[in-house]
Amino acid sequence: MKNKNILFLCQYFYPEKISSGVLPFELATSLSKEGYNVNALVGYPKEYSDKNKVELNETIKGVNIKRVKYIQSSRSNFIGRIMNYIGFCISIAIHPLKFKANDIFICYTNPPLLPFIAALYNRLFKKQMILIVYDLYPDVAVKLGMLNNKSIIVKLFNRINNFVYKNINTIVVLSSEMKKYLIEIKHLDSSKIRVIPNWYMDLKPNLEYSESDKKNIKVFYGGNMGLAQNIEIILETAKILKNEKGIEFYFVGHGIKKDKIAQQKEKENLENVYIYNFLPKDEYDKLVQTADIVIVSLEKKVKGLGSPSKVYSYLSAGKPIIAIMPEETDVVNDIIRWKNGIVITDENCEKLSKELLKLKGNQKLLLEMGKNSRILFEEKYTLDICKKQYLNILK
Repeated sequence: MKNKNILFLCQYFYPEKISSGVLPFELATSLSKEGYNVNALVGYPKEYSDKNKVELNETIKGVNIKRVKYIQSSRSNFIGRIMNYIGFCISIAIHPLKFKANDIFICYTNPPLLPFIAALYNRLFKKQMILIVYDLYPDVAVKLGMLNNKSIIVKLFNRINNFVYKNINTIVVLSSEMKKYLIEIKHLDSSKIRVIPNWYMDLKPNLEYSESDKKNIKVFYGGNMGLAQNIEIILETAKILKNEKGIEFYFVGHGIKKDKIAQQKEKENLENVYIYNFLPKDEYDKLVQTADIVIVSLEKKVKGLGSPSKVYSYLSAGKPIIAIMPEETDVVNDIIRWKNGIVITDENCEKLSKELLKLKGNQKLLLEMGKNSRILFEEKYTLDICKKQYLNILK
């Protein structure tokens, strides 16, 4: 039996150093090693690559990459993002022979219109399609107040999604709560949905106890600082603890709330707050390694519509995790079971402040939590473990 041909479809891919580009490339290369003929139809890199120019067609680590150029307007405004999405999807849609030549499509939900193109060709050519869902759109935009539930855009996207769900074989979501949402709210067949989390490279942390008198702790938040993340509670906590020597807060990434952090830092004279722009993966990993405690956050109203992607890197680095998230989510359940951090479900900055003060100087407890994070990572969140789950689908 000949090896099957797999086509990856996503906007970001190698050499872009953003998780939505790194993860598809890592999965693609790992499937290539398993004997599949792997191809990728992806966007031409721009803002997340340190290379000035890349080839439109090249083979990297066994993956045949075809990059398409498209309109790349500023992503800082809604119109710019929409133009990017439409331009990219048109550039993908005009390659029907790429779809016809492959047996399996692995499509990502970034941008939201891309699955529609893939589902159309899946229906036309009668292939196998796996949809990997990072965020449920337009539901997340409605919950965050960005779109009206009765608007034409929302109604159109809901119809598009219904078409997609009917014309694909498997839906992969990152968490149990996302699967529950699709079953209970979208009324999808549970047998069609698989929960496969993301993973992270092995950061090989040093988790040896040191008899030091270190009293300072670095509290780290990395990733998106958007409407779905409760950044406010972290800022309020920094304000409460601004006169407490030895507790520092680091914000790294991008998003519409980033300016708010800078404004609050200046207004409240928060000398304990440090702000970094988006960092390439290597630099980001180094900064994570210096943290004593890391924070993941998700607003209650978007429960089941996404999952914090940075948690996997924190587990790989063996870091204690503070989850500011709703109950009955996989991240919270992991922390409760594995005792690798603290859960804040009531958005209480006073409680968060007290927990940080307890941890300050308690290196043994921090190390114990960090070791538990590392054990959890090795049990559930390595590429090899997640790849095996994808192989089960492909078989």
